[in-house]
Amino acid sequence: MSTESTPIKPAILITIIGESVLRDRLVKLLKSNGVTGYTITEAQGEGGHGRRMGDIAGYNTNIEIKTIVSLEVSDQIL
Repeated sequence: MSTESTPIKPAILITIIGESVLRDRLVKLLKSNGVTGYTITEAQGEGGHGRRMGDIAGYNTNIEIKTIVSLEVSDQIL
């Protein structure tokens, strides 16, 4: 193991919540900006557009995508 310390670089956690039908488009957006890792989970909740329970597969369902990126990549994505 090296005795030299690894420099710590600033990073941004990006969280995207969207319709599950947008999954492929959102993943393509992330990958086209150099993102190499992300996590996707199903999401449920309630907000200004009503309750999103995801009770019927593929209908009225949301996903949450999380990734950690550099400041530069976050500017490109957002």
